[in-house]
Amino acid sequence: MRMRAGTMAPVVALALAGCATAYKVSDAGGPQAQVVFVEAVEKAGLGEATLQTLFVSETQACEDARRAFGLSWIDPNSKTTRVPAERPVTLFAESTYLTLRINAGLIQSVPLGCYASATFTPRAGRRYRVEHRAPRSLTRCQLVVVDEATGARPADLRIDPAATCRKARTWNRS
Repeated sequence: MRMRAGTMAPVVALALAGCATAYKVSDAGGPQAQVVFVEAVEKAGLGEATLQTLFVSETQACEDARRAFGLSWIDPNSKTTRVPAERPVTLFAESTYLTLRINAGLIQSVPLGCYASATFTPRAGRRYRVEHRAPRSLTRCQLVVVDEATGARPADLRIDPAATCRKARTWNRS
């Protein structure tokens, strides 16, 4: 079986995407809350991979959005980050299924994904569970944000299923 140069690049990129952490809360001395990003995709099968990525913006316009982390098939089921409290924060989640197919003796990757963003005002000392529920069919992806102490959505939560944050693909991921 032959592999053409570049056919494995998406697989390598997907595998490494969960390694680096770029987002850090800007005001380390100010009030903070925690965001727990929980894996919410169907498990990958043979020849498949999944990646869920969370970006955080400390503005509603998403200009400063930075990659917090990714959850892939080799990562734990959840990861936690701190965000500033008592001011609006925007979270952007992206879920991708990658299927490897053999076509005419070549391995090809076929990525499919969906995305959504949410804006809310975290309260100091609170912990928020975030799930980007993305079924394999990608027919109805849903971003869910819940205060773990109350089990309720934040009162000012705004979900944007069209993810207007996505237009800023020039985000700093370093």
